[in-house]
Amino acid sequence: MREIFNKSIESITLSDVQAVIGWPESLVVEYKEQLPGRDGRLDAWLTGGKIETYAKEKLFKEVVALANTSGGHVVLGVAETDDKPPCAARLAPIPRCVDLAERLEQAAQSIDPPIPLLLVRGIPTSDDGSGIVLFRVPQSSRAPHRSIDKDCYVRRGTSSVPVNMREINDMILLNDTRASRVDSAFGRCDTEFSELMNSLPPEPRAMFRLSAVPVGTSFDLGRVYGRTGLLEVNDRHRIAVEGRHASAIAWRLPTNGRPIVRGVRYLGSHEGDLTYIDIYSDGRISAGFCIGARDEKSRLYMGWVLGYLIVLLLTVDRVRIAGGAPDCEYGIECFFSGSPALTVADLANEFSHTGDLGSIDRPLLLPRTSFGPISDINDTLGAVYTDVCDAMGLRYTDARSVKLAR
Repeated sequence: MREIFNKSIESITLSDVQAVIGWPESLVVEYKEQLPGRDGRLDAWLTGGKIETYAKEKLFKEVVALANTSGGHVVLGVAETDDKPPCAARLAPIPRCVDLAERLEQAAQSIDPPIPLLLVRGIPTSDDGSGIVLFRVPQSSRAPHRSIDKDCYVRRGTSSVPVNMREINDMILLNDTRASRVDSAFGRCDTEFSELMNSLPPEPRAMFRLSAVPVGTSFDLGRVYGRTGLLEVNDRHRIAVEGRHASAIAWRLPTNGRPIVRGVRYLGSHEGDLTYIDIYSDGRISAGFCIGARDEKSRLYMGWVLGYLIVLLLTVDRVRIAGGAPDCEYGIECFFSGSPALTVADLANEFSHTGDLGSIDRPLLLPRTSFGPISDINDTLGAVYTDVCDAMGLRYTDARSVKLAR
């Protein structure tokens, strides 16, 4: 598979675009040389005007078909050969490609329902700003989708075709099955966490679990034990919360792995405390943390929670790149518990803290959060931090802003 289809969409270069020449169309790849115009004429965009409805209908037909099937890419600005299946023959740059990509991304919100995590990027190939427009389409968790012409399409071979009501019902049932698979994967993460925590001597503790499960494209990493580069090993990151700088520390981050069934477990223990990170061949990742009570309190430092969450999200990005699905949507689930009630300390610089934020009186499972491309990492950090603050009843008017210094 060419790099243009494997790399994060933000990191695709001109050389990646040029390397698509010779690559065939398939179930997951569609090329378009130009913006199609009605009755064979050119779309007005190509002569300096606005993109017309007809061109959007034809493009979104392909986008919807991919989202309703296995996901994939639409590449606008590439001429095809006459082969069967056709291959990319040459680049056919589209004027003002960056502006066009932004307009198409906005227009795609008219797809019913909108496709979550649809990415559209214009990549210039000439000094005048002309280039290609790349659609990266997820296998949608909200299928079936209808295009702006009100029809529902799927991908069959290299063609996008409309489907009937029976096939639409089949898609709905398939999505229910996917949702059950995701629920089951999170359930396994919770079971594994509980088994490890229950193996420890009974005493007051503070603990949390952070789990990540692919929601969109399924992939198989093969054997993960012995593979390098999957786990994010940097245990310290600088963050800014509402403009206040602090440290996010994955305290005692384990980095020595051992094989488990279809995965690898990084496990660390020290004086009764326990940390672990599991990575599985199906892309599932889970991190657990448990620390004994200090000063008669089961206390967690918010910097530790965010530190492990950053490690989890950066590991997700490494895993999905290795699995050939660089922008695959993940669901993130966070669980907190303590005995006695869990005390959450404020953000810190290194190992100091500035006081307690509040407490969590009973086991807390936060609503799941979506994590898309790596550029969304600050949104995901902010969503989790806001949920924790809300769970403690802290009176903030606005959602919390968390920014990772990278």
